[in-house]
Amino acid sequence: MSDLLEKPAVEERRIRTSARPDLADLVFLGWARISGAFVLVVMLGVGGYLALRATRALRTAGWSFLTVENWNPDGGHGQFGIAAVLIGTVLIGGVAVSLALPLALGSALYISEYAPRKLKRTLVGLVDLMAAVPSVVYGVWGFVLLQYKMTGIARWLASSDVACAAAWAGPGHGERTVLLDARDGEEQRVTELLWTEALRLARDGMTAEELAEELAGVREVKLDPRSVPYELGEAAGDLLLGGRYQQPDERLAALAAVTPGQARDAFSAALATALLVTPCGGGHNLGTADGRPLPRFHCTGDRAPADGRVFRPSLAARLLSGEARRARLTATDRGLWATGPGGTTHHIPFEEVVAVEMHGPGRLVYGRSTCFIPVMSELYREIGAAVRLIDSAVPERLRYTSSGFRTVDA
Repeated sequence: MSDLLEKPAVEERRIRTSARPDLADLVFLGWARISGAFVLVVMLGVGGYLALRATRALRTAGWSFLTVENWNPDGGHGQFGIAAVLIGTVLIGGVAVSLALPLALGSALYISEYAPRKLKRTLVGLVDLMAAVPSVVYGVWGFVLLQYKMTGIARWLASSDVACAAAWAGPGHGERTVLLDARDGEEQRVTELLWTEALRLARDGMTAEELAEELAGVREVKLDPRSVPYELGEAAGDLLLGGRYQQPDERLAALAAVTPGQARDAFSAALATALLVTPCGGGHNLGTADGRPLPRFHCTGDRAPADGRVFRPSLAARLLSGEARRARLTATDRGLWATGPGGTTHHIPFEEVVAVEMHGPGRLVYGRSTCFIPVMSELYREIGAAVRLIDSAVPERLRYTSSGFRTVDA
């Protein structure tokens, strides 16, 4: 027979809880309820305010608010919409989700299922630390660092990037620049395309459709309220240079009166002094409108001559910067050679100098090839000898002060 062992009695311990919460619990509970209700009221108030204020705009625009790209609520007809920014917003959101979702899901699975215990604690702490950093910090990091690193990829994906700039030299005079940033390997094709189109416009002029498209684009820009700062800058420039500022409506009316023949004459006259700036080493063979070979001027030169006077940055700059240790300026009675940190040498013969901008004791020398070499005391030490060579070799009519505005006494 087997002995039956009785289970020892276990004394049950009961935890007494108070039926009523104490004062601290009541205060915390009330504060949590009030805070939650306050946040809810604020969110409802913001949503109601936005809905109330947007009702009038949506009644005016209707469903075209989602399809119209122009934003001109003060233009009389009230044409405005978010189509221009809606596409970009959707694309940016899609790219962000496509990058963040796999990374977040993969990190969560690895930390919870595969990571060793010691490593898991470290990774959880890092994730909590990243969650505590405001999102604006990641935005600044992307803007400062990631955007710079992605520039090469963006240039490879896009065939070219087009931009324009203008420099006014007085009433009725100015320079217009068309900038095309082609991806690697496409420089020659884009250069030939740009010059061929310029020759066509100078020979045949713009068609009526092209002129109407240009007018529509200018009208959209001029009637956009965001162009007001640009208009203020133009008005200030006309006031300082003695010109007459034209209101956007007046300028649009004048542009609408331009004929294709007038556009052809303007292109033909501008082409006589046009400069085509291309990357160094391009192998294109382009010609002028009358069939002559297009003159070529090179900015990058050979190695600096050994018989020249060499100017280098200050000793302190060379001790602190490797780029300063590699930079140098060489001057002779024949011209200037500037060697950059990467070893590339830019050369401007004095016979090809088109302008010298005087900055106190320094000089900024411009060559015919649009290359320029700064001879400044901030960059090189003891530049007096180089400045004397420049002043003796370049005619006085090509030298001017750094400011285009002169006082009454000057």
